[in-house]
Amino acid sequence: MIPDFVGQAVERLAQIATMLRQVGAAADLAAAEQGVRTTPAAFVLPLAERAGAAPHTAEFRQRVLLSARVVFAVSNKADARGDAARESLITARQSARDAIAGWVPEGCIEPAEFTAGQLLRLDRGLLWWHDDFATAYLEPV
Repeated sequence: MIPDFVGQAVERLAQIATMLRQVGAAADLAAAEQGVRTTPAAFVLPLAERAGAAPHTAEFRQRVLLSARVVFAVSNKADARGDAARESLITARQSARDAIAGWVPEGCIEPAEFTAGQLLRLDRGLLWWHDDFATAYLEPV
């Protein structure tokens, strides 16, 4: 059974990353952009699944890498240089990383790991950033 990494990550962020004023799931970046009501906000999106090589035996379980993206929106209105936005982003990212990295979601076999992060854009007074996390599960085949 495919673990609900996105749903579990949303719950975990809401419980642990309490500095985030809004936490939710989104199908894609456009849905996250439409859903932002307050900042700092974080939306968890499904990112990818990648199956490992299958063993050559009659019965086996295939390792599947499962990844999710956390998209952050922080206010970029406080100052012209963006110092407040940068500080808010660092705090939001660290809070999310503390909640997700090292945690083993239900149905998974490995702790979630931080894999990448990147600036998405500055738009309408918001700074958008994403961090990616990955874990793995075994799929009976």
